[in-house]
Amino acid sequence: MHENSHFNNDFNEIIEAAIGISGASSVFIHLSEGNQIRIQSIVGDSKTLVSETNSLIKQIYSTGNSLYIEDFKTFNNDAIIGNAKEIGFYFGIPIKNKKNEVIGVLSVADNKRNKLPENVKKTLGIFANLVKRNVELKEAKKEIDALSKFPSENPNLILRFNENCKLIYNNEASNINFLSDFKIKDNHINDQILLSHLKKVKVKGAKENFIETRNERHYSLNILYVQEFNHINIYGADITGFINELNEKQKSLTELKYEMENQKEFHEFILNNMPAEIAIFDMSHRYIFINPQAVQNEKIRKFLIGKDDFDYVEFKGISDEKAVERRKAFNNIIRTRQFIRWTDDFNDKKGNRKVV
Repeated sequence: MHENSHFNNDFNEIIEAAIGISGASSVFIHLSEGNQIRIQSIVGDSKTLVSETNSLIKQIYSTGNSLYIEDFKTFNNDAIIGNAKEIGFYFGIPIKNKKNEVIGVLSVADNKRNKLPENVKKTLGIFANLVKRNVELKEAKKEIDALSKFPSENPNLILRFNENCKLIYNNEASNINFLSDFKIKDNHINDQILLSHLKKVKVKGAKENFIETRNERHYSLNILYVQEFNHINIYGADITGFINELNEKQKSLTELKYEMENQKEFHEFILNNMPAEIAIFDMSHRYIFINPQAVQNEKIRKFLIGKDDFDYVEFKGISDEKAVERRKAFNNIIRTRQFIRWTDDFNDKKGNRKVV
């Protein structure tokens, strides 16, 4: 496998969203190019993590199944992980074409262990499917360009207009819905938006792509001004199926997000009303939840979210002794993965001794 120095920006939004929902430090996409597998897009700065996933990518290509390794330290399969040293967690999802063949892999990785909830895995699966649709749309555009050599037989839309935007040619495919959808009658365009697109392309002298919807049908239109003949060509495709499926995926993603928010609110309600002091940390010992019993002052609770005890003692202007003790205890838990107890002994605002 080889890394591609020219990354594909078309997938940036997908992998940025994958970073956000997984909490991992790196997300990258590999796609097949002929007989090779090349990295197409990446978020994260760890080239080591990418290189150490080569055997994992091959495994997914071979089996056609997702691969989830929560903690490399406890995963004993040298045939799969190879000589991996830096990577601590990996989740890879195959990207498949219509023939159910693996054409790529969406990978999520970190140098620390990470346990992904099932709903996050499901959402990442949706992202992998969006990558597949992006690839299919690009292939469809390539087919349009290739078939444009044979316009009368082309199943996609091909139309030609003169310098006054009057229709002088259209193939059979455009007769089905396109002419009526865009109100083209007696060779004149009565759809003002389409007419403005043609005029804009003629003035700029450059090829442009537009997505237009008419009568619940969606069209991808490549409009090109041919200066040599003073013609304006439209090469189009009905992408209704793709857009409808994309909308369904977006709907599923929204429902998942809503479900996750509801679960978060439910869990916080329970934790907030438990008669015990509760705080939850991320893997860097930063607070991600504190209930009112642990910190009664709401402003301080909000201040601490995303921060650690050292931020707190700096904010309060007090000794960092307790922060150091807590950090040692936290690191011990991470290292041993065992439950431990320790005691915090301090004085409250009134000078009363308090032991936790």
